[in-house]
Amino acid sequence: QAPMLQMAVARAFQRAGRAADAEAHFQFYLESFTNTAGVVEAQEGRGWALFDLGRFAESAAVFDRAALLSPDPAERARLRFKAGDACFANGQYQLAADAYRQMIDLAAVPALELEARSQLAEIEARQGRLQEARDQFAVLARDFPETAIGERAALRIAELHQEAGALAAARAAYDRFLSDY
Repeated sequence: QAPMLQMAVARAFQRAGRAADAEAHFQFYLESFTNTAGVVEAQEGRGWALFDLGRFAESAAVFDRAALLSPDPAERARLRFKAGDACFANGQYQLAADAYRQMIDLAAVPALELEARSQLAEIEARQGRLQEARDQFAVLARDFPETAIGERAALRIAELHQEAGALAAARAAYDRFLSDY
């Protein structure tokens, strides 16, 4: 019962918003027990705790380890996505893009795939490749107009025009956004 109790304590700290305590207890689990399912869960919990603590690079590495250990393709995809989010939060855009592309290649979670495509477009924008970002957002807005992703993409196109100082194009994109949404 020790592994189950240790995991319960770590989860309780996490639910209580005590990320440092949760991280320590997930780490203790990882140092003490070896069953694969528990190790994947503890790695993921530790990844979330590190993310909450703002330790994004460590968080990404832990999510990566959890993804490698997971036998479930959907869980692997979800963990790769979270590793990408941690890299993105840390400003490591190329690593984030690699993680998102790997997640898309797994093709196991369609809803997350759309999120990953949106994040890839945002990475283009953050790296100053505004035309590429607008093109990718345009595909999302066109192909998924009834989704929150499509709506955000349409708005982001207008914002990117505005940020670039292309006010006429921004105004037209905002008008399209307002008429569509």
